[in-house]
Amino acid sequence: MKRKLHRIISKKYALLAMAILFFMTAPGLAANTLASRVMQEDPAILSARKINEHSIELLLAGKKRMLIDFYGDNIFRLFQDNAGGTFRDPEAKPEAKILVDNPRRRLSAISLSDASNQIVIKNQRITILSNPLTSRLSW
Repeated sequence: MKRKLHRIISKKYALLAMAILFFMTAPGLAANTLASRVMQEDPAILSARKINEHSIELLLAGKKRMLIDFYGDNIFRLFQDNAGGTFRDPEAKPEAKILVDNPRRRLSAISLSDASNQIVIKNQRITILSNPLTSRLSW
């Protein structure tokens, strides 16, 4: 009886550990999946340019644009509006104010390298790589 109870408890802890591991890795996987899904429509990045000290703009095929906006060294936001809208606060339904009044933190310098086979956006804590032909983003 004790052995059977011990096995049941061991299985519960193993399932709990796997669930914790899954939920810890799922947000990063979801973010990368979202970025690749957004970029699949027109897969070419034509150019990249630095707009200001915290934003990089990617010019995509089909006259579309994507903005990578840094709020801190390890916090950034991908913004793309295929209808041609400009950069704005995130929208929510029902309406809600998602960003705080001053969302930006201290930010180290962002460097942009736009070589023919890879675009590299980098600061002290994160590096974003992109293949211009496939528009695949990784960080």
